[in-house]
Amino acid sequence: MIKQGSQKAELLAPSLYQHELRVEPLALGLRGLLKRKRLAGPGAGMRMGTGAGAGAGSGSAASAPEPEDDSARAPRHRSCNNKVYAVWNYFWLFMEISSIHGFNHLTTRHRSLWEYIFWIVIMVLCFAGCVAIAKSTWTRYSENPTVLSMDRDRYSFKIQGPSITLCAFKAYNEKLFNATLQKQGNTPMFNTFLRTIFNATYKNFANLNDISESFGDFIKPVNYQDIIYQYRVINKLKFVSSYDDVIKKEGLPKPAQTQVLTEMGFCDTYNNEIAFYLDPAVWAGNSTPPTQNTLIYAFESSGMLLSKVMNIKQFSKGYIHSAEEMPDAGSRYSVMMETEKYLEYNVEALAITTSKEARSLSVKQRRCRFLHESHLEISPIYSYTFCRMQCRMRLALSICHCVPHFYRNNGRYKVCSVRGMKCLAKHSEELIKLRDMHNHRIECDCLPLCDRTNFKIWLAGSMRWHLGMQVQYDMKQFPTMKISRDVLFGFTDVLVNIGGTAGLFLGFSILSLVETVYFVTLRLFWHIVKLRRQSKLM
Repeated sequence: MIKQGSQKAELLAPSLYQHELRVEPLALGLRGLLKRKRLAGPGAGMRMGTGAGAGAGSGSAASAPEPEDDSARAPRHRSCNNKVYAVWNYFWLFMEISSIHGFNHLTTRHRSLWEYIFWIVIMVLCFAGCVAIAKSTWTRYSENPTVLSMDRDRYSFKIQGPSITLCAFKAYNEKLFNATLQKQGNTPMFNTFLRTIFNATYKNFANLNDISESFGDFIKPVNYQDIIYQYRVINKLKFVSSYDDVIKKEGLPKPAQTQVLTEMGFCDTYNNEIAFYLDPAVWAGNSTPPTQNTLIYAFESSGMLLSKVMNIKQFSKGYIHSAEEMPDAGSRYSVMMETEKYLEYNVEALAITTSKEARSLSVKQRRCRFLHESHLEISPIYSYTFCRMQCRMRLALSICHCVPHFYRNNGRYKVCSVRGMKCLAKHSEELIKLRDMHNHRIECDCLPLCDRTNFKIWLAGSMRWHLGMQVQYDMKQFPTMKISRDVLFGFTDVLVNIGGTAGLFLGFSILSLVETVYFVTLRLFWHIVKLRRQSKLM
């Protein structure tokens, strides 16, 4: 019985010895490898035999080996109670059975130090390449996933008609103005002061250069806006369009004529969707934007779109623009109304639309905004020119420590007095062009509208007209093309690209991800529980 037990122990001892050394921590480094080589010298077999004999000597008391588990697979170390070695051993276990390529080369026995270094370098390079390509893919998705393409299905187009804005050179009531001069004393200095306040623009502020900075202190700057609103001229312009028959047939209200306060003073706007938000009455809460605002549209089947403005009484600058925009100080006027003139302009439209898929992207990805995506202080809705107006207001505040009175302020910022308006006149070029003294562009973070219509305007003809000033602007040729913004590189493409890259460099897959999560959650929990039980038994 003793002989049979010793033979069984001799057979069992080598396997136990190999099982104990099957995983050797990489942290031993070169000293551990050199020590193994010394142990593997000519006497290694004798030492192995001695170990077997020792096992045989106690074979009668030995029992069958326990089933293999995490603690058996992990390398055993003299300082296994140390937390650092416990963590390292668990990580070694993960590398040994992980499906991620490369880890198996680091846990294989009987390799030289240079082989370990070689595979570590290869894995680091593969990981770096995977991260670099994945980062490039994500950058493309987060910054430029859209594409602009041409759409030539002209029979399905619905093109928004142009809006027109007329800004009179004298936007105040001359009779009330003269009466005020007589009451306060008709002096040249007071005359210049009032006219500058009523026709306030960045360029007109230069008229105050010869006036004392303390002049006009009897009028508080915060009241300038209320005064010019009371003295404004209410123009009775007449707008007609070939689209009026469609509006009448469908029982819709006619497009509204709105008087607005802009960086060019008071202006009258027709066929516009956002003009109400530049109305001082709306700012003061005395009026609300209409719930239904009719706009003019053009279709392929409707033929030419003809529009005309009549009964113009004053010299004016005119702007023909998109119905979702308003002119600002940097806009170029397209119409100059003169005495007894009939002007005719041709208009060519180019519409830009955004698909439903692109609408779900973020503003940064689209590089454009919709009307409801406003981040502005001066308006609850967004437009490119509104954003530029706010940028000018902030620039004026930073340079002159005040803002002009023609902005929607609501008491947030100091309104410029004569001293402040002189400062604005000094920096008018910077404010209008939004460029600093070195001609560097000032960053305003103003994005275009996602859905908009751009217009190209040119003068078709002019003639003498004894029935007052009139302007006609016609869209005689319906657009044959529009620009569509769509998603070129979506989130599905991101998953495919990053997944393919991870699989190519590391052999990483969804199963590898699940395996990793499993190792750092459920299996780690039970591993810790088992270690604590073992420590209590010891």
